[in-house]
Amino acid sequence: MRHFVFSFLILGACKGPFIMAGSLDVNADLDGDGWDLIEDCNDNNRYINPGMQEQPYDGEDNDCDLTTPDDDLDGDGYTIDNDCDDTNPDVHPNVDEVCDGIDNDCNDWIDDAPGGQWFADTDGDGFGDPTVSTYACIGTKDYITDGGDCDDTNAAINPDADEECDDVDNDCDGQLDEDDAIDASVWYRDGDGDGYADPFTSTVACDAPPDHYGYALDCNDSDKEINPDADELCDGLDNDCDGIFDETNAIDAPTWYADLDGDGFGDPNMDAVACYAPPGHLSDGTDCDDTDRYIHPLGVEVCDGADNDCDGEVDEDSAVDAPTWYADGDGDEYGNIHITMVSCGQPVGHVIDGTDCDDENELVSPGADELCDYLDNNCDNVVDDGFLASDKYFTDEHCGLCENDCSDVDFDNALISCDIVDVPVCAIECKPGFEDVDGLDYNGCECQRQLGADLPFDGVDGDCDGEDGDPFDAVHVSVLTGTALGNGTQSSPVDSVTAGIDLAVANNMEYVLVAEGTYYENVWLVESTTLYGGYRQDFGERDSQLYDSIIWGATDVDPAAVVAVGITDYTIFDGFEIWGRAGPNPGDSAIGLLLEDCGPNLLISNNDIYADQGRDGYQGANGDNGIRGAGGEAGVGSALGECNVLPEGGLPGLNECGEVVTDGGAGAAVECPEYGVSQPQGEAGVPIGGVGGLGSCDSRISAYTTNGCSSCYLSTSCWGEGHDGIAGQHGLDGDLGAGAADYGTILDRRWVGYGGSDGLIGEYGSGGGGGGVGSGAFVEDCYTTHHFGGSGGGGGAGGCGGSPGFGGGGGGGSIAVLFYVTSSGGTWPTLRGNVIRSDDAGAGGHGGAGGAGGEGGLGGVGGVKDPTGQAWCALSGGYGGTGGRGGFGGDGGGGAGGVSYAAYSWGPKPVKTYLSSQNELYNGSGGDGGFGGGGDIVGHSGPAGGEGSQNW
Repeated sequence: MRHFVFSFLILGACKGPFIMAGSLDVNADLDGDGWDLIEDCNDNNRYINPGMQEQPYDGEDNDCDLTTPDDDLDGDGYTIDNDCDDTNPDVHPNVDEVCDGIDNDCNDWIDDAPGGQWFADTDGDGFGDPTVSTYACIGTKDYITDGGDCDDTNAAINPDADEECDDVDNDCDGQLDEDDAIDASVWYRDGDGDGYADPFTSTVACDAPPDHYGYALDCNDSDKEINPDADELCDGLDNDCDGIFDETNAIDAPTWYADLDGDGFGDPNMDAVACYAPPGHLSDGTDCDDTDRYIHPLGVEVCDGADNDCDGEVDEDSAVDAPTWYADGDGDEYGNIHITMVSCGQPVGHVIDGTDCDDENELVSPGADELCDYLDNNCDNVVDDGFLASDKYFTDEHCGLCENDCSDVDFDNALISCDIVDVPVCAIECKPGFEDVDGLDYNGCECQRQLGADLPFDGVDGDCDGEDGDPFDAVHVSVLTGTALGNGTQSSPVDSVTAGIDLAVANNMEYVLVAEGTYYENVWLVESTTLYGGYRQDFGERDSQLYDSIIWGATDVDPAAVVAVGITDYTIFDGFEIWGRAGPNPGDSAIGLLLEDCGPNLLISNNDIYADQGRDGYQGANGDNGIRGAGGEAGVGSALGECNVLPEGGLPGLNECGEVVTDGGAGAAVECPEYGVSQPQGEAGVPIGGVGGLGSCDSRISAYTTNGCSSCYLSTSCWGEGHDGIAGQHGLDGDLGAGAADYGTILDRRWVGYGGSDGLIGEYGSGGGGGGVGSGAFVEDCYTTHHFGGSGGGGGAGGCGGSPGFGGGGGGGSIAVLFYVTSSGGTWPTLRGNVIRSDDAGAGGHGGAGGAGGEGGLGGVGGVKDPTGQAWCALSGGYGGTGGRGGFGGDGGGGAGGVSYAAYSWGPKPVKTYLSSQNELYNGSGGDGGFGGGGDIVGHSGPAGGEGSQNW
């Protein structure tokens, strides 16, 4: 309609023309646009008049042509308010929906027209079931356009399948097991009924026709006695159908024997089976050697190592050339002429020579040497010739009688010979300068006279009077005959070296004499008190090589078996065997003799000084394994439901490593479905853990679509199962502990090996992300509630790092003599005539292995797809991510191997030849360095211990 605008002006006091109230001037132009009131359809707006251009969508008739395009631009009878596309006259609420990708009928749904026919493809083989179909513009899930499947429950059956011999119509052509089946067999006819078919008469079929077989091996299908299973005969026919007649496997073929030497007898080991005799073969096979024409069943036996007459025996006694043998009863290679045997070979216990004069004595034969044994050994009819003169046995080896050898008499420092003046006997005479003081035979003329006076307790009875020095100026010690209450005299000794030293100091005596035996004690030397070892139990003789005075120390009590500290006055320690032993603990060292700040007036002489093996260092303890992270819980499965009660996501796994929380992320909870909108994402694990899985988009089920409530319209860009959460980060392994940097040190006068350092703790793993929600479906005016997708599974918690392995301990040393010098420029004690020997040192202890990192907890299972099929348009939720594994704890470092030195100086060092020029030095091996907890790794294993005769 046309709009008229009337303006009424109120009378006022103003200049210019005016209109009285109530009057109308049709020529007036109120808006000044050049058009009067009659021509202008809106004289209150200068932009509306017949001369203006129409402006669409502003709600005005700009050109005053009595029409407004805003009402219906496309002229389809529907204004813009009711037309969903006012630029297209084919789109408005009164047209039918067609399949063209737009909303033709303006019902907010695209392509909800009947469309084409779609067939259900249940088995997914690309061909649909012709009995199950629907009509739609686009196919829904599991529907396709080809409906030619004759069995939609089996993907192997469809029009494109090959026909097979299985009683099934595989290619949907209405026929079963045709001859063109891909696995149809070839069958051959058996004309003579012997079970074998003719290869030239065949047919193809799934099943065998009558009298047909799948094999065709008969070479004569008109004779049932000829087939592959028949026996071959020597009859000129191919009975067994192998292409050869009268071969060697014929059941009636005879055996023939080769006669290589032409003696008329064949070799039984060279036979041949054939219907006819091969060249050079005979029917007789009794020759035992077909290479020699003189050997056969009619041959003559001789001694030649062969069975000449083929009777199974070689060189029988009946051989024409067999020799005579003589029994050798005593085994001296000479036989008894009265006991003989004829044989080709030598019989047991017989020889070819029969001249023995006594065949019961192996020392008597013509080839034997004459002995002093009252026999005629060489069969010359004379007894003991060469050993008798005037019926007396006169030699030093046989003095007075056979086997009385004067050289067997053990009498030191004496001359021994056979005296035959009367009855021959061995006479003994001391050498010049020697005396038999003790009258004992076992040590001979034991005393050698010395020039000058008999020096006290030097181990020598210089005047051969039976005493070494003055026994009343010494304390006597014997572990075997002494007692704790002894007075130290020769007849009442004390029973320990320490007690002897204490008694000598108390009574102002200078000497302590120690008898043979083992003394289980540690000995501390006292200045000006001299100790002599190597005495016999009665103290009548001193010989440290014969009488061992052993000090068997125990270094768990004192630093060494024998200890001397600060001795500078004249003091002697002579004639002992010292054993330094390690204590019972790992890493304990063995030290034989400790000399601390002693001067040259201390004489250590003629001793055997030993250090036992050092103890192996202790093994570092292994670290504990890290705590495993807890697993996430499962999400809630897909189901039907209302939006006032929504399924929760799976709870995360929890864990704490010290003060650090390593929880997984919670699984995403379900939100109310909305077509094309993504469901929530799962939470991330901590700290800096795996990211949560994304949710998928929801679909739609509507009563207003072509197929109504039976179809699920998908949001194809993001429809699917919920995405899995990302796994947490694994923790880093802890640093390895370092191996010992050096061998060791002296602590409280003891050698202590250095140990390895401990490793560091492993890093924690972070939590896995929670799973996302799976696609659900918004349900509109259908008989069911909304389809909720499965909620996300909870993420697994991260595992804790393993605790570190501990360092291994240092190995114990083996040091025979330890010089502990606390000041520089000092003097050194005197050592000579000693054997100084260390043993093997202890190995360094291996470092402990770091504990394994705790495993991350498993992510929870995403909520599973509804197994009942009620929520058929909803999918399962995503799995929670697995928590990160904790790092391994660092392995402990290895300890240093112990040192092995015959002599070792801690502090200043003497000249190089200080000991080696007058003593024998031997050493064992330094101990192996301990491995780090992870094995022999450079920088983490301890060094092997030093070794040598001395460390300077």
